[in-house]
Amino acid sequence: MGCSIGDLGTILFFQLTQITFPTLSIMILAIINGLITSIILETLILIKQMKFSNALKTALGMSLISMISMEIAMNSIDWIF
Repeated sequence: MGCSIGDLGTILFFQLTQITFPTLSIMILAIINGLITSIILETLILIKQMKFSNALKTALGMSLISMISMEIAMNSIDWIF
């Protein structure tokens, strides 16, 4: 869910503001924002059970490669359709 918030929020921002920016650059920025929001959301959830530093380390270590793969897949589908 965190990935989608950052990803779709970035794409929506560029659509609403009509800023001319290359599509590939928007997608890369959307992936980065998706990862950041995902890590923030996971940290906020985990902080209820552990200290902040441990929660952040756990959030960063949680399947970063799969999150990147999902972001690339989401943006590819958005771009194609």
